[in-house]
Amino acid sequence: MWVERVQYAVGQGGFHGGGVYAGSYRDCTLPPAFTYVYDCGSDQSWALDPAVDRFAARFGDIDALFISHLDRDHVNGIDSLLSKADVDTVYLPYLNDVCQVLDLLEADGESGLSGSLIEAALDPASWFGSRGVRRVIRVGPGGPEGSDGPFLPEPSREPEPDRSEIVAKIGPQDATVLTQGREGSRAELCRLTPGSSVVFSGDAGLLDWVLIPHVTPAPKENVAAFLKALRSALDLETGRRLNTSRLLEGLSKARTRKKMKDSYEAIIAGGARRMHNRISMSLYSGPTGRGSRTHWVSELDASRWLGHCPYQEAIPPAPVGWLGTGDATLKVEDVWNAFRAAYDPVLGEVVTLDLPHHGSKHNFRSDLTALPGLRHAIANASKPSRHKHPSPYVIHELESAGIHAWLVSQEPSTELEETVWQVR
Repeated sequence: MWVERVQYAVGQGGFHGGGVYAGSYRDCTLPPAFTYVYDCGSDQSWALDPAVDRFAARFGDIDALFISHLDRDHVNGIDSLLSKADVDTVYLPYLNDVCQVLDLLEADGESGLSGSLIEAALDPASWFGSRGVRRVIRVGPGGPEGSDGPFLPEPSREPEPDRSEIVAKIGPQDATVLTQGREGSRAELCRLTPGSSVVFSGDAGLLDWVLIPHVTPAPKENVAAFLKALRSALDLETGRRLNTSRLLEGLSKARTRKKMKDSYEAIIAGGARRMHNRISMSLYSGPTGRGSRTHWVSELDASRWLGHCPYQEAIPPAPVGWLGTGDATLKVEDVWNAFRAAYDPVLGEVVTLDLPHHGSKHNFRSDLTALPGLRHAIANASKPSRHKHPSPYVIHELESAGIHAWLVSQEPSTELEETVWQVR
């Protein structure tokens, strides 16, 4: 098998796509056996639209769409993506309805809210189902530090022979169905068991590749006080249940939404413009870390940057994993501890890191530079950046550790491609 992945040049946002292929390295006679996307959005729509076209032409339909969080610059290309490629399953971070409202109000303070975004957050089965998605899976927070970590199967003892078929499934068990779907109008809504992974198998058994989503822990500070104020803003009497329909109704009305936002800013320290993006889903794509007999080689194609391709890990075994961090606030100790516990078995497999929050110093922590196989760190940001992304401090920390920092901006010349393949 072999894998290719692309960090698309969309500016201030994020759009990552990848394909898992059967057969020999770069055998292009077969389409990808499995295709995935991590986020699809940007503040520069003129750069995003052609990137979506390039993805659809290269990879086709999508087996799994992972959305890190619902800020506009990470999701405003999804409608376009869904119009150009069929999507089977969408993975969304979800803690509870109150935290979902917190996240929406944080997004409102950062980049504004639309009715479409509100529905996608609170009624994803309807929003995605009406756009042809078969299944929506809510991914909750992982266990605390010291938990069992992700499901990592033991790969086959030998690298698999060339094959024409690869099958992906969720392990150790499939997601739990919450509500049934109705074709064309409502997707099946499911909940992912904590620690689950997407694993791959072929004729010879399980393959040495896995996708692991992880959601940041639920915020704790002042959430109970915010819930009380939220009920007041919605004019809910004591004993009346706060449900999704009430939240949708409240957020869709400008006056009620202002009351909700005022409550948020008064109770949650710092207000919406300082505390946005507290819920975020990361994604690992790479070897299981258990395939001691599997050797990999990775190649990062920077030809558009440099006119040649200098970055190849030519001596196997080499780290070849990719880790996207969305807008995770890894600088916060609880968030970092949960992140480290979730990914500890595979952190040594990471060669490429998609930096949290476009390379912001408020989300970064220097522990990331200690990942033993890390060679490349990517910041998705516009150039020039009114947000001052990526932070000069972050770039200095990375380069001091011998890690190459790449700015993937709105310019097509900054697009990065990686190819990963097995050697026997």
